[in-house]
Amino acid sequence: MLVDRITSSRLKDGDSLESEIVMMEELNTGRGSLREAFRILELSGVLEVRTGPTGGPIVRDPDISHFGGMWSLFLRMNGCTYRELMEAHMLTVPPIAAIGAKKRNPEHLAALQAAIDLEASIAPEDGHGYMAANAAFHDAIARLADNRAMYLSLRGNHWITSILFAEVVLVAEVQEEVLDAHKHIVKAITDGSPGRAESLMRKHLELSLQYCERKFGTMIDQPVRWH
Repeated sequence: MLVDRITSSRLKDGDSLESEIVMMEELNTGRGSLREAFRILELSGVLEVRTGPTGGPIVRDPDISHFGGMWSLFLRMNGCTYRELMEAHMLTVPPIAAIGAKKRNPEHLAALQAAIDLEASIAPEDGHGYMAANAAFHDAIARLADNRAMYLSLRGNHWITSILFAEVVLVAEVQEEVLDAHKHIVKAITDGSPGRAESLMRKHLELSLQYCERKFGTMIDQPVRWH
């Protein structure tokens, strides 16, 4: 009911909900139940509960870490491996690149170019920054489908894999080749070449998996960790 109230009222990050007394009356519930609901939504990143005379529940815009953390828990409990995440990308992402080449949405194309520029700016010793930039590029690709369910699930996968590889990636070894592959993919999308965009993306993901197999061995066959 609280989530329905937030979404139907179009409340944004930083907006306040009504006082506990008002909500207890309107929702016909007790203080304990209401505060437990606050706690659950706070853990999910949807609310921030401030204490004191001017406190109360504040709406927050949850970032991808909230979804990614819950998603990684479900993957871990089901024994999903990092290899399976990478294989899922190979099945789902190339057709999305083709969709992007057909639509050529200017806003989406601008996001892809911004991601390319970010990747190019990362210092060779910055593994965390590099993987965050890499995730931003793949997030921008996922956005091309204009499907919120697909976009969110893929962003969760990118968040998880970026954590894994941030500690082990040798940026100087892969940065130039990956950036070149991403540039060619973006060019195919921008040029409106669906078949080429899909083919280049599939090849890129296949080569990425092969590289990880050579470089990291059995690490990618380990179950996803809960973050």
